[in-house]
Amino acid sequence: MKRLAILVSGTGSLLEAMIKDELPIALVLADRECRDINIAREAKIKEVIIDREKYGYGSKSYPFSRKEF
Repeated sequence: MKRLAILVSGTGSLLEAMIKDELPIALVLADRECRDINIAREAKIKEVIIDREKYGYGSKSYPFSRKEF
């Protein structure tokens, strides 16, 4: 069975619909605390908050330099 990882950023309405439809969600990822993260916790779905400063645009780990754009 395939399982889904969902990238979220906001109010949670789409995530709520996916949970209601019983989609096989294994992981919810966000770049900050948001309602989606709380919904995932309540539904007992693993959630991860990614540190935007560490991995986002302009960080040392970002694969492209600003000059490439």
